[in-house]
Amino acid sequence: MSSELFAQAPTEGAPVQAGSQELFTQTPVPPAATPSEAQGEFAEFIDECIAIAERKPLEGEREGSEGFRFSSAERRAIHACVEALLDHKATELLTNGPLDLAVKIEGQIHDLDAAFVDDSGRPRKEAYHHFLNEIILAQFSDAKGRVGDGSMDIEADFIAEIDEQDEVTGELVFAPARARIHCLCPPYVESAVVTFAKKARVGYTLDRMVQNGTMTAGMANLLVASVQAGLQIVFSGGTGSGKTTTLQALGQYFPKGERIALVEDRQEVILPKDLRVIPMLFDRSVLSGPGSLAWAVNATTRMRIQRVIVGETIGSGFAEFCNVANSGVEGCMTTIHANDTRRALDKMEKLYGGPDSSRIAVIKDIARTVDLIVQQKLVNGRHVMIGIEEISSTVNESGMLLTESLYAFDGKQHVQRGRLSDYLIGRLSEKGVPVQELEVYTRPFK
Repeated sequence: MSSELFAQAPTEGAPVQAGSQELFTQTPVPPAATPSEAQGEFAEFIDECIAIAERKPLEGEREGSEGFRFSSAERRAIHACVEALLDHKATELLTNGPLDLAVKIEGQIHDLDAAFVDDSGRPRKEAYHHFLNEIILAQFSDAKGRVGDGSMDIEADFIAEIDEQDEVTGELVFAPARARIHCLCPPYVESAVVTFAKKARVGYTLDRMVQNGTMTAGMANLLVASVQAGLQIVFSGGTGSGKTTTLQALGQYFPKGERIALVEDRQEVILPKDLRVIPMLFDRSVLSGPGSLAWAVNATTRMRIQRVIVGETIGSGFAEFCNVANSGVEGCMTTIHANDTRRALDKMEKLYGGPDSSRIAVIKDIARTVDLIVQQKLVNGRHVMIGIEEISSTVNESGMLLTESLYAFDGKQHVQRGRLSDYLIGRLSEKGVPVQELEVYTRPFK
């Protein structure tokens, strides 16, 4: 589809007016800074963090003990690790010990040219652990546990509140660096093994995602139309495949002032400020009752919510998601971990149904609830939307729901496949969405 079919992309939080004959215009987006350009950008900030940590004794030593001093090599290692966490292009920081530090950039893992060694070149596990405890966990997270205090593992959110220059306007803007931390602690491993799964510091828009090849303009157009029409969407894919990023980008097209329940176990999805977002946190360790995902999602039915977003459905939370999405609330969205659409459907059925559930009833309820599955994957280090499929209400002889593939990725490029059902075309038309401008609308059935 040509870019003429797109209307101007909204500014943050601006709604797209239903009935507009154009949906949005792709605008040029400059590339993010390379690691070499970002190197040393936060040197003074990191030195301040080191100074704070050096006033602290090692974990396990009594209060009042003399602070720990890092060697010059260890200071370089700290700079390398924190710079990687603040770098736009790095997606993960992986630390397996004082001598094993690595960063993932564009799908490739690269060793950091740094190590936690003393002035004689000998590895110092205590320096590596002090860096994790007194810089990462103490200064950039609200984690209670520490390496060496008896914790088996530590889950936390890394948040660095950093101002930086906007790539487009050149203005100084607030762009917090975020990452999910998972730390496995001794004695179960020799040295702490830590995975930092980063969140993009730059807010990804559909413009940017079209430009970098995540999706085509036609796919973006369909997703915007789906938001306008209040379709229920499940984003499926593996860890780090871009599910949350796409959901968040579509948040720019939610109607202004809409009352939205955002249900997550950790704050990850950031929606425009002019939406009335009600953040609700659930506890993954609670399987039922107050604090569980099912409880949190069910609670939204009494809050006059216009849209429910569930960061990730687990356990019986998917059944509650279906209940909410079938109770008059439109435009509900969630994410699920699955490698393809068929596995996503199988997982929905498994998460929904209990031992006493009728399988056919569960399948029919899923078909009534979910309109589209957006499948994503990491391909050669970049996020790719490998398919958009419409869920049919038809069940084949094997008891499987049928789907219509609207778009697919053949390994090299995106291709159009099918056509929206008359049912969804009717729903789009009712909302004033210009269905005649959608690529999939004009495609014949195959």
